[in-house]
Amino acid sequence: MALTTNFRLAALALAAGLVAAPAAFAEQPPASMQLAQDEQQQPAQSAQPAIQPDEEQLDSFVVATVRIMNIQQQAQQQMQAAEPEQQEQVRAQALQEIVAAVENEGLSVDEYNGIVQQVESDPELGQTVQQRIQEQAGQ
Repeated sequence: MALTTNFRLAALALAAGLVAAPAAFAEQPPASMQLAQDEQQQPAQSAQPAIQPDEEQLDSFVVATVRIMNIQQQAQQQMQAAEPEQQEQVRAQALQEIVAAVENEGLSVDEYNGIVQQVESDPELGQTVQQRIQEQAGQ
């Protein structure tokens, strides 16, 4: 599920303080992939607990996720055009925008990450959220 990958990347970006993006962000593998590998090696206690979101939280999650996807797409384009010394500034700006997108929807970063985990572990919820994101993105 491609959108689940976006959820995971967004959650990793928020949790790690990095902008998650496709490999086009850099010549080397994205930091989010390395973080995912590191997480697998660390004890489970460092992971955010999954939460069972209510409808209001799901609505907020969907809107925030669509905004995050747009921020990531824009940041990716800026990264491709930026000089190497400007890329960190683009990453930092995108991170600020991602955090603001989540918080403007009334969620904390931890809540957002917890919903990501629940979406990934519950196929029915994942399908529901994916459909809602597609509807939201189409508006």
